[in-house]
Amino acid sequence: MDSAKSSLIPNAQHVNNGGGSESPMEETVLQTVDGERQRETETREPDVVDGKAADLNIHHKRAEDKHKYSTIGYQRRTKQKVANDFGTLSKGTSAGAKPRTALKQVLFSQGVSDKASEERSQLDGLKQVLEAFSLSEDLRWRWNEESQGTTLETSWTDIVQSHSTMSKMQRHQQEALWEFVYTELTFINKLLIIKDLVIAALVQLHQKGFLQEVTPEQLFSNLPSILEEHQQFWQEVVYPMLQEARKTGKPFDPMRLDPGCLQFHKRFSSYHEYCLKEEDNLEFSRRQMENNLHFSTYVQWVENHPQGDRMRLGDMQAKPHQRITKYPLLLKAVLKHTQDPPVEHTLRGMVRIRYL
Repeated sequence: MDSAKSSLIPNAQHVNNGGGSESPMEETVLQTVDGERQRETETREPDVVDGKAADLNIHHKRAEDKHKYSTIGYQRRTKQKVANDFGTLSKGTSAGAKPRTALKQVLFSQGVSDKASEERSQLDGLKQVLEAFSLSEDLRWRWNEESQGTTLETSWTDIVQSHSTMSKMQRHQQEALWEFVYTELTFINKLLIIKDLVIAALVQLHQKGFLQEVTPEQLFSNLPSILEEHQQFWQEVVYPMLQEARKTGKPFDPMRLDPGCLQFHKRFSSYHEYCLKEEDNLEFSRRQMENNLHFSTYVQWVENHPQGDRMRLGDMQAKPHQRITKYPLLLKAVLKHTQDPPVEHTLRGMVRIRYL
């Protein structure tokens, strides 16, 4: 009951006790109060009387809610909402981390770019050193006696005057001896290219700070020593035979090769070391070609050089081994076309020598 109603009741009691009889106003007030009480009673009674019904309604409501929560549709909607909320949260986290990720990518890209720029700069410097490398216009060997023009005639027929009257056997013998002479000088010239172009360019790169990890010995072992031995062999054995034919116009004499071939092991001792390290040198070069851009650039420059005689690096490294194993074949070709018994005997002795 509110304050307005409670204020009316004391006043009504006071009037009734004091006067004995009720006035029309007082009667009206009492009726009003009684009406209020009756309405309040009527309002509360259904809650008391229908208490069991109210409890039953609450029970039904809970059962309906339980059924609703346990349905598949509700559970799907709930899971979908949770998934959406989680996805929204993930997007928020990803969006928040995006600037940091972008910053890492920028820094990483900048590092890679700087490294690539430095590598390009070093590669350009290496190329400049190679392009600036200079050497003689003619790398062919000229020994003391050869001071003019070409070092060797085009054919043995330019030297031997009786070539037109020779038998077929004699001609084949002279051709085999000429091949011995010609291929020996050709081999020396190829070794000169390797020494004066390939090795010298590598040394030039070392002086400028490039390709320090690659040494001439790792590519060609003791090849310069082999070159010196063949130059001496030419001067002391091959050239005297050539010079005698030039002076006399007579056929090449195979007996002039005997002293040099019998002393072969002494004259060419450097081959033992070269052949022993040849496989390691080839493997080292292969790895460098696969993993070292500076080395592959250097090799490409060497192989394309106008004075490189179109040799590949592998060909250069194989030249000594190929030459040393060719001597028995050259001597057998001479022996095959020789009919003079004493000369045959001497040639057989040269062929039997172990050249490797």
